[in-house]
Amino acid sequence: MKNAAKFSLIFLILFSFATSCSRISPKVPADVQKAVENVQKKFAPDKRLAVFRVKLQKKGDQLIASGEVNDARLAKILADSLRAHADQLDLIFNVVALPDSTLGDSTLAIVDVSTGHLRRAPKN
Repeated sequence: MKNAAKFSLIFLILFSFATSCSRISPKVPADVQKAVENVQKKFAPDKRLAVFRVKLQKKGDQLIASGEVNDARLAKILADSLRAHADQLDLIFNVVALPDSTLGDSTLAIVDVSTGHLRRAPKN
């Protein structure tokens, strides 16, 4: 009877350890994250003047980059930087360059006030 109790206790401990390990998600390598931050600091340092919303995820051997940037050249620079720093991973690049092509010719607007404020937050 003691052996069965020991066996079930060991089994329970190993099972809980195995299931807790499976919940740990793989992290994006630090050098890849740093490369994205460097591109953002160099080409889109101010959120009021440029769009740079990029999210990185690592799933197995894949690195998934998704989001949007305000320029096609910036998207290409970002893709090249990710390919250079994530050479062991399969890169899936889903970053859209704005304005979206579905807008067609409707990508411009007219500001009809004397001063168009660009603020970080909706506060005075």
